[in-house]
Amino acid sequence: MMFFHQIFLLKVLSVVLADDPICPSRYSYQNDLGLCVAYSTLPEVWSVALTECQRATKSWLGAQYLNGTWKWSDGSPFDYQRFQSSNTGGCVYLDQQDLLWKLTSCTAGLFPYVCGAQPLPSPTPTDSQTTQIVQSTTSERGLTCLPIQQQLPYTCNQGWQYFPNNGYEYLIVMDKTFADAESYCVSQGAHLASIHSAEENDFISSLCCPSGCGHDHTGKYYGAYITGGKHVGQNLVWTDGSPFDYQHDSCIDDHEDGDFLLILNFECDGGCAQQGIWDWNAWFNSRMISYGVCKRKRSP
Repeated sequence: MMFFHQIFLLKVLSVVLADDPICPSRYSYQNDLGLCVAYSTLPEVWSVALTECQRATKSWLGAQYLNGTWKWSDGSPFDYQRFQSSNTGGCVYLDQQDLLWKLTSCTAGLFPYVCGAQPLPSPTPTDSQTTQIVQSTTSERGLTCLPIQQQLPYTCNQGWQYFPNNGYEYLIVMDKTFADAESYCVSQGAHLASIHSAEENDFISSLCCPSGCGHDHTGKYYGAYITGGKHVGQNLVWTDGSPFDYQHDSCIDDHEDGDFLLILNFECDGGCAQQGIWDWNAWFNSRMISYGVCKRKRSP
């Protein structure tokens, strides 16, 4: 059987996949989509986004109005839509505020985008060929993770995740600065996470697959979580106002006024970085980090 590997602007779909899907380089598998995706925060017009996705790197929504009908850039049937009817245009972007599709000119503006790719077929050894099969594992949070040094960032639990030990729930948001992540959390009735026990630290650390010593898709940082921890003056504080009554192991114990707290989610050979370790630093305050963690009390 011949397999065709397609990379395309992301469309909304549901597919059934085999166990242990393998994604192209720079893509990570998203359980809720059943799809390999590669995110880009660099804004581009639709035509450039399509070209980049065809190069297996990036994308927006892949819908385009051609010859009087809507089509997906991958050629699949246009069997689902979520348009906001008040807009006009020949291309589509997804508004993350209301999750509706907004029409716009394909050259009118620059938007971030996301690419989708079907998982690669699992290699099958033959009598004349021995193939090394990458073994994946299922984490305690139900994620399918590759061995750490082969795992790319952005394979995370989707939606609010409940931690019964304390009655709180947690949400992963991606590619935000500290200020933007806190602002988004507040809009959801939450704050960036405070941490009050080793068990809570372990729970947060398990929300995404730990990745290897490779940069995220922005090329700026490895997999890590933004928390609500800050060093202000002589004090350590959480953005939710709760007491700073727990500290975890850190790569560097020293921290100073202006530092913010990350939980690392990557491992490098020969370094102290490993899943769950804390890292105090000020340099990432204005930089996007892979993950932010919102925390709120679950409603009765």
